[in-house]
Amino acid sequence: MTGYPYDGNTYSYVRITNAQGEPVCSGSRYAPVGVFRFAGLDDGDYCLSLDLPGNDWWYPGTFDFALAEPLSITNAGTVENLIWPLPVTSAKVSP
Repeated sequence: MTGYPYDGNTYSYVRITNAQGEPVCSGSRYAPVGVFRFAGLDDGDYCLSLDLPGNDWWYPGTFDFALAEPLSITNAGTVENLIWPLPVTSAKVSP
């Protein structure tokens, strides 16, 4: 599974879970330019989350895991061109 979450910001950690929200890989994938890959997945449904400060952002664009949409993987298939809008972040600007 590969993807490119992008909204003008760089996010670092994308995690993958089973459809029940339990991690299927140890750790997460570092994605400094928004590209991520999880290889060797068994057939099944998987959810993606982005590790944001204070909360997780789930695919296809929610903070609520109940609204996350699983991605189905079969025959060691690849999910490409994933569209994953990310939340707007704010920053403080010092004078």
